[in-house]
Amino acid sequence: MESVELTRMRSTIRSAFAGVVLGTGISIRQSEALDRYEDSSSREFRALPRGEITDDWEQVPDVELERAWVPYFDAQSFRYYIPALTLSVLRNYDSGSLRVSGTIQSLYPKKRSWSHAVKQYELLNDRQKVALGLFLTHLPNLVELDHQDATCVSRALRNYWSQFLP
Repeated sequence: MESVELTRMRSTIRSAFAGVVLGTGISIRQSEALDRYEDSSSREFRALPRGEITDDWEQVPDVELERAWVPYFDAQSFRYYIPALTLSVLRNYDSGSLRVSGTIQSLYPKKRSWSHAVKQYELLNDRQKVALGLFLTHLPNLVELDHQDATCVSRALRNYWSQFLP
C-alpha cells in the first residue's frame, strides 16, 4: 500500500502541472536529435514531435522519458516534462538510469550552468516551484537514494528550491 506522503506528493505534482502542454517546446526526440548535433531548423527536426505525446504529460511512458536529454530542454519542454519525470522517479527509482539522473541533476543548478537552469525554470509558476521544492524535500523519505543523488538533492534544495517552500 502506498504511503500517505507518497500519495500527497503525487497529488501535489499532478495538481501543480495540470493542463500543461508542450506547445512549441523541444520534444524528447528533438532533444535526442540535438544531442546528435542534428540541425534544429530542418523540416525533419520540426516533424519529430508528431509521433510523440505532447498534450498530456501524464501519458508519456517511462520508456520514452528514459530517452530525454533534459539539458537540451527549453523552458516550455522543461515545464511539460518535469512533472512526468519526477513522478517516474517516485514510481521507479534507479540510480543508473538517465531518466533519474537527468531529472535530479536538472533540479540542481550549479555555478557553471546557473543561467541555463534558471532559464529552464522561467516558465514555472509559484505553485509549480513549490511542488518541485516539496518533491526534493520528500524524495529522500520516499525512495532510497544513492549517495550521489542524495547529495545532489540536498544541494539543490540549499542552493535554489528552498526559497519556494512554505
